[in-house]
Amino acid sequence: MTLSADMTTDLATFYSADDFAVAAYLNGSATPINVLFSNPFAALNPATGSMESTAPEARCKAPDVSSAVHGSTLIVASVTYYIIGIQPTEDGLETILVLSKDAP
Repeated sequence: MTLSADMTTDLATFYSADDFAVAAYLNGSATPINVLFSNPFAALNPATGSMESTAPEARCKAPDVSSAVHGSTLIVASVTYYIIGIQPTEDGLETILVLSKDAP
């Protein structure tokens, strides 16, 4: 096997719904994709006037979200998020979708 094939096989473990992933629906599709979803708290410096917020994002296998564009929707756990950022990883195997509950 090639290194690329090994990495793709290894990714399947992380994106298994039995392990780490959760089901998500891109643009209202009836077919779920598995994503690694996180919604960390982002505490910004109040001394500078910045606000506290959450920073939801979904790490996805790149082919699963090749049709995603800014403003697309991703539904995770019955919550609709809007895609406000699309960040491909250096190896091209994954894409990180930066999400917001507010429509762009």
